[in-house]
Amino acid sequence: MIDHNHYILRKKSFGQIDSYMLSLVKDNLTSLGYPSTITEEKLKNMMKAGAEVFIFETIEGKPIGFIGWTFKQDTLYIDLCVIEKTYRDKGILTAAIEPITAYIKQKSMEKVQLTVDAKNENAYRLYKRIGFKVKHKNTMTGKILMEMPIQN
Repeated sequence: MIDHNHYILRKKSFGQIDSYMLSLVKDNLTSLGYPSTITEEKLKNMMKAGAEVFIFETIEGKPIGFIGWTFKQDTLYIDLCVIEKTYRDKGILTAAIEPITAYIKQKSMEKVQLTVDAKNENAYRLYKRIGFKVKHKNTMTGKILMEMPIQN
């Protein structure tokens, strides 16, 4: 789906959560100061039934992250987006936005939503830079709901 120098995004058949995805989410939670007690079952619940998952890979086929989303009426909701720490800040997600947006338009979606943890300042800044706006801040949970309209 994308080819940003040496990275590609390919659709994954969603069935079982593999150990790589679970490990990556645990590492991400730990880096944000949360306990890494997430289980395979919890990750499955986060991804929800019917989620579409795309794997970020190097051109050589090494997985370096993933993004998963579900569709709700006219909205694509990004459930999880995690990229390995050593591959962050390389423009991977920024490069993926254009083809992801084209894919979303094919599905007749009008907007994209996601929730970002207020502790994850880098992700928050990235989402703002690529066009997401704050829709709601929950000061009790530290979660920020962000939204980006899709121009048809």
